[in-house]
Amino acid sequence: MVWILIPLILIFLLAIWIFYLHHHLFKIRNANRELLKQAKGSNLEEILNLQNQHLKKHSEELKDLQNFTSELEKNLGFTIQKANIVRFNAFPGEGGDQSFSVALLDQHQNGVVISNLRNSNNDRAYAKPVKNGQSPYHLTKEELEAINPRK
Repeated sequence: MVWILIPLILIFLLAIWIFYLHHHLFKIRNANRELLKQAKGSNLEEILNLQNQHLKKHSEELKDLQNFTSELEKNLGFTIQKANIVRFNAFPGEGGDQSFSVALLDQHQNGVVISNLRNSNNDRAYAKPVKNGQSPYHLTKEELEAINPRK
């Protein structure tokens, strides 16, 4: 009796396995049909060739973007990245902190420092070039502080 049950159980398990495989094969066929319907090509080889062309095109575009980004990064170092202002009283006894020095520098400490000295009668403005944090012109302590602020 046990000998009869073992083959029946095996046949039943085999039938379940076949049903399972048939179900998955049906799902794969449907997915393949959907893929072929949505794609412009009529077969898988044409679809893969089309996708390969798209990948090559996108790869070239990505290289162009990387080159563009590299150029931007190089040029970014020469833009104003540091702007500091120091207010002070240029003429003690007259008014308040109406005078100022402004430093506009790139990442290499190159740029300009602009100072405005104000008293009750007039304003005077001075601009001095800055290269590597130094100027060929005499810098006041306020201008130096604008170039190299205390932290």
